[in-house]
Amino acid sequence: MKHFEILDISGDAGIRAFGSDLPELFVNAGAGMYSLITDTGKVREKRRLEISAEGSSLEGLLVRFLNELIFHFDTYGFITDTPCGLCRRIRCM
Repeated sequence: MKHFEILDISGDAGIRAFGSDLPELFVNAGAGMYSLITDTGKVREKRRLEISAEGSSLEGLLVRFLNELIFHFDTYGFITDTPCGLCRRIRCM
């Protein structure tokens, strides 16, 4: 099974992520987003990051999760080849 695919949306880019469960889906969405930022094949792990997110809907939860990844990238320059292990605790309220 593929992890994600990049979609061309009227001059913009989108991601369609796949997963057998919610954590895997979120990790693959993060990997897809990272692939739009850089060539993840050239990224080497130096440290790990754990993300916790809560949301009132699945869509909101995904947005909050991806926003956390963007925050850590913009603020600390954090990026990984795959967000494996990032999604330890997700909860939809």
